[in-house]
Amino acid sequence: MEHSYLRTQLNQIIGLNTTRAKSICCTKDDIILTAQAEGVGEFNSSLSPISKDKFKPPKTFDDQDETISVVDLTLSDNNDFLAVGYSNGEIVVYNQDGEILNHFVGHRRQISCLQFNSDSSILASGSLDNDVILWDISADTGICRLVGHQNAITDLCFIPNTKWLVSSSKDTHIRVWDIELQTCIQTVTTAASEIWTLCYISLHKQLLCAGRSREIFVFNITPEDGFDSMNPIVLSLTFQIERTISHRAQSIITNKDNSLIAVASTGKTLERWTVHDI
Repeated sequence: MEHSYLRTQLNQIIGLNTTRAKSICCTKDDIILTAQAEGVGEFNSSLSPISKDKFKPPKTFDDQDETISVVDLTLSDNNDFLAVGYSNGEIVVYNQDGEILNHFVGHRRQISCLQFNSDSSILASGSLDNDVILWDISADTGICRLVGHQNAITDLCFIPNTKWLVSSSKDTHIRVWDIELQTCIQTVTTAASEIWTLCYISLHKQLLCAGRSREIFVFNITPEDGFDSMNPIVLSLTFQIERTISHRAQSIITNKDNSLIAVASTGKTLERWTVHDI
């Protein structure tokens, strides 16, 4: 891989009361959703406000003493569901019309990350309480609590077409969970510092991980039909990419054809990497 610089032209800036760097997503209709204090703001592609009252929090929030804010949100792949995580540890799943479909209560501290699986049947949530919880969307209930990390969960990633969920944490470990067995089958200790973001590359079936160190770790993923339960290795480190920025990586994303990778950091910088097949 080699890196190149992203050249852009700034069109517009608007002031947003956002509560977390990752709390922004975009629908297939180019509607931008972002956390705004206790609510979710809707904007069109030109950043003109559409609504900030569509996704209303549950009325039970009015009875709580603390000020509750949106700390993370994510869309399902089909855009049918919006999951919103709150500072009180609760999660609400909305449909496209803003109606509440699920209200999940299970975490003891603030939500830190949310991720739907590929068919939107399961929602995974991570929290500052160090735990990951799997939720059944159609049954409107919790499936299981995945316990093992020793610090706050920072990111989650379902590996498509497998039964595996990958979690990262401030404890510097990456864990691979078998969601059918509801257990951790691999703990990766490659990184010597906190991992903050995960990104699945479908073209090469690889997982990218980055955080406080200056490296992007690239892992090959073992095909599920080639997995050996006697030697349970799902993620195998294949190489590292040296970042040009020393600030902590906050988020990694890729475009649809996986030809570009962008890394946003806490230093308000964005690195763009061009992917070349070898």
